[in-house]
Amino acid sequence: MQQANFMSLVKNLKIKDGVADTEAASKLWRAALNLPFWYVLMTERTAAEKKPGAQRIGEKNWFLAFTDLEKLTSYATRNKNLDKEGNPQYLKLPPADVVKLAERFESTNIFGFRFDEGMDHGWFIPLADLIEIPYYLQRTGAG
Repeated sequence: MQQANFMSLVKNLKIKDGVADTEAASKLWRAALNLPFWYVLMTERTAAEKKPGAQRIGEKNWFLAFTDLEKLTSYATRNKNLDKEGNPQYLKLPPADVVKLAERFESTNIFGFRFDEGMDHGWFIPLADLIEIPYYLQRTGAG
């Protein structure tokens, strides 16, 4: 199964006045949700508990998810987020499990998920919106 071209999908969002094109956003999320796994970064501290590691970016706390292991490895290497053997620490989760994770952390200080952080085509979403995306796509048949 060939992976979607996320760079192209993100470029097609055509954000105007802070709002993304609904059809383009639906295509992006449909592709992301159709991936078999998302790779969620852990930190050295959170790896022992098998929990994602929050990163402070700007004024908010985020979880970082990647659409493939190569992108996660690149980010982890650049940011020295590796274990003692030099390997990235991550959770390999089906998208539905990441949505459940978002539900568990919705009432915490985690703002949302940043996808493919550090890539030219990275994107982000607040936890509440990520929780709603699968239901929205199902209701509207969008994507």
